[in-house]
Amino acid sequence: MRLLFAGRLIEDKGVTVLASALRVVASLQTVHLEVAIIGSGDLWQACLGLERELAGSGTQVQVLQPVSYGEPFFSLLRKFDAVLLPSLSDEQPRLIFDAFSQAVPILGSDTGGITEAVRDGINGKIYKRGDVGALVTSLVWASTNRLTLQKMGMRAREDCGQFTHQAMHRRRHQILLKELATAGIV
Repeated sequence: MRLLFAGRLIEDKGVTVLASALRVVASLQTVHLEVAIIGSGDLWQACLGLERELAGSGTQVQVLQPVSYGEPFFSLLRKFDAVLLPSLSDEQPRLIFDAFSQAVPILGSDTGGITEAVRDGINGKIYKRGDVGALVTSLVWASTNRLTLQKMGMRAREDCGQFTHQAMHRRRHQILLKELATAGIV
């Protein structure tokens, strides 16, 4: 099972929650994961330490340099079974749509920005933000459900079209028209 975390290596992105969960999974000794961490930020050294700490366990961590956006990044995405988004803040990571476009599902926290696009059990899995145990449960589940993740990835790819800028602008336009009509302006 190959999982990817790609983002700024800072607290708000859930990096320490992810590190704690990976330590727990490694201690189980029955779950085998390969996790790539790509990014830069204040927690870069901590991620390198985690890579060394878990070396030789069933949970392998590899810290990689950032990859150029575009085809190099999309090509990399396709090598993974799922993308990890343990965010603690309510922003909506662009990575959701990048992953969906490559038929890669999301294992993400229940922040507003993530749950607007990721539907639990349909195109990804959602767990409680900041909850190490809930993330561990998702990681253990993922380790034995590759086929289900592949199906979720295909669904994510189908869903991708509704998240283009054009589609979002159409929805916003319809909402504004409705509100203006309700106010008697249109």
